[in-house]
Amino acid sequence: MLGNGDKPSERDVTDGTSNTILVVEAQRDVPLTKPEDIPFDPKLPLPQIGGFTPDGANVLFGDGSVRYIRKTISPAALKALITRAGGEVIRSDAY
Repeated sequence: MLGNGDKPSERDVTDGTSNTILVVEAQRDVPLTKPEDIPFDPKLPLPQIGGFTPDGANVLFGDGSVRYIRKTISPAALKALITRAGGEVIRSDAY
């Protein structure tokens, strides 16, 4: 939902805050006091998320809800959840 240093307002999230990822769980060596972004470019392979459980990761959505995303999620569905204004509709059973 956030990226590339931009600061979107809620109205910029046209896919809806409940359909847009804000924070993901990622097993990386990053100090808790200095979180960092996971690079995302829609033209490149998707970033790795998860790592603390074998089957997926906890994800915070823009509306404040936390949901579990399975590692078996399709790349298209994950990309749709990462982007905030792609116009995709992703059902919860897709992840």
